[in-house]
This record gives sequence, structure tokens and C-alpha cells, in this order.
Amino acid sequence: MSQLFQPTFLGSSNAGIWTMPASAASTSELKGLTLLVGNKTSAARLVTLYAFDAGSASLANAILYNHPVPPNDFIYIAVPEISGSSAKIQGYCDVADSVSVAAIGGEINVP
Repeated sequence: MSQLFQPTFLGSSNAGIWTMPASAASTSELKGLTLLVGNKTSAARLVTLYAFDAGSASLANAILYNHPVPPNDFIYIAVPEISGSSAKIQGYCDVADSVSVAAIGGEINVP
């Protein structure tokens, strides 16, 4: 099984974590994805993550908003199904390079 994306550290401003591949059909769906969000520091960090079909990141499509991740700990976040050729996952942290995001599962389906 291949990973949907390589683990990445969040920056302090909103940036892309994953984008639907350009080769995907407009009806493609991302299903079954869980994100492992890990804090490597000795202080709680505030994390915001977005998952959306089209448009841009907003409070309406936040799957985690200014949520504290405990020091030297991790949380799991279930990503809702997103679809379409413009689907994206984006996010940021209050302190750059403190929190990593890794994909667990997830697959792209074409109905």
C-alpha cells in the first residue's frame, strides 16, 4: 500500500498538504483518510487543518481549528470525503516546523 502523501511539517501560514492529482477525473473522491498530527515540542501547539472540494480554505471547511496538540504527543483526525479535481487539504500551526502531518489510509476512487 502506498502513502497518499509523504509526512510533512506544518508552517506558520496556511499551505497545501495534499492536492488531488491532476490526472484524476472530475468525479474522483478521496475516502477513508485519517491524519496523524504529531507535536514534537515540549509545549502544546495550535493546529488548523482544512479539507475542501473546491474554492479556498475557510472556517466552513476546517476539520481542525486552532486545536491544541499536546506536547510530545499526537492526535488522529478523520478527514471527511472530498471530491473533484480541485480537492485539497491545507493547514498551518502557530509555530512552524513543530507539528507534522502524516496520512494513514485513504484512497482515491472514481465512481
